[in-house]
Amino acid sequence: MKQLSIIGRYDQFDPNTDADDDENTRYIIGAAYHIDKQHKNMVLLDYDTVDYEQKGKTDDKRIQLTLQVAL
Repeated sequence: MKQLSIIGRYDQFDPNTDADDDENTRYIIGAAYHIDKQHKNMVLLDYDTVDYEQKGKTDDKRIQLTLQVAL
């Protein structure tokens, strides 16, 4: 069993195609450490950022540590 996994995700979406300058771009990158069976119990650390084109919206950036326990 491989104990380490790398994840990545990229999204680009336009919530209103009739309006200009309202697109959002999201990036997620992270790593998971599998404690025992793969995709069951793991610790996941990821960095998630959303860049907003809309005026008045602040870009969102976060680091998240998650423990997943499956029975």
